[in-house]
Amino acid sequence: MKKIKPGIEYSKDLNNFFIRHHAPARQFYDLRSEFNNDAVLIKEKCGPVYVGFSSGVDSQIIARCFIDSKVDAEYVFLHSVGYNDLELEHVKECEKFFGIEVRIFSLNVEEHKEQWLKKKKKERVPSMHQYSMEWLSKQLSEKYPFVTQGSNEPYLVGSSEKNVGIYRNYFEDMQQRFRAMEKYRSIIDFPYTAESIASYYTDETTKTFASSIKYFHENQLSKENKILPIGQYWNYYAKPMIKGRYFKNDIIWYGKLNGYESYPNWVESFFGILETRISIPYWDLVQYLETNIGSNSYKDYKNWHYGPLPGYKSLNDFR
Repeated sequence: MKKIKPGIEYSKDLNNFFIRHHAPARQFYDLRSEFNNDAVLIKEKCGPVYVGFSSGVDSQIIARCFIDSKVDAEYVFLHSVGYNDLELEHVKECEKFFGIEVRIFSLNVEEHKEQWLKKKKKERVPSMHQYSMEWLSKQLSEKYPFVTQGSNEPYLVGSSEKNVGIYRNYFEDMQQRFRAMEKYRSIIDFPYTAESIASYYTDETTKTFASSIKYFHENQLSKENKILPIGQYWNYYAKPMIKGRYFKNDIIWYGKLNGYESYPNWVESFFGILETRISIPYWDLVQYLETNIGSNSYKDYKNWHYGPLPGYKSLNDFR
């Protein structure tokens, strides 16, 4: 694989942790155009790739872009038997819709219980939800890169327009997934390049949503009579609107959770790490991306702006 410059990079030094955003190297265009450009770049630089296909909106968009750009891709789905059976049915529907074949890897989670509990104890920082994805990466016979999605999204949090930020954490679930899978192959988080990321973050719909977070927070918009955490505003309200604007009926709009809700209790839920949580000021980043086109520059962010939140622990608790 010829190296493609990523739009976002994470510091490897956890004692001096920062997130680096690269400026776009050229004038960028609308979200779908740039997603397609990423697909073409992956085709030219990487050759054949594996694509994680869960049937959700994100993986369907990858499939649509890759099909349209004629990327040589093998689509794979991890079936945790008894836990994501509904997703399996959706995958079968998607095969017909897109005219693709999705290779199914079936995993009996209970068979790995003792091994994973020992692994979690040794690693100290829990990432048990991602042990299944590490298992999947190990099963794939070729050394092709694995294309997935998740951590490059503009995951917006905050309670006012002034302070709205993009949440990042080195120990966020998707980042742990990537590091686990990288033991066996390189990982491409789609969208990948600075241009496609800039098109996403500076999209007018994204900007409008960022301006609306104060309204959502102050009116306590809820789901099933429970106040929706600010970190979920993006997933529930914004992402479907932004991606729907560009992909419309070119994908199937399933209502779907993240695939881990029904995992057994011994597979512990993830919690965040204090020292590596960062909230990037959204409007500051937008201004940087829009005014530094072609500059070959980058900007580092390393601060947290929103005070204490429940559920976070220190790295020192695991050392």
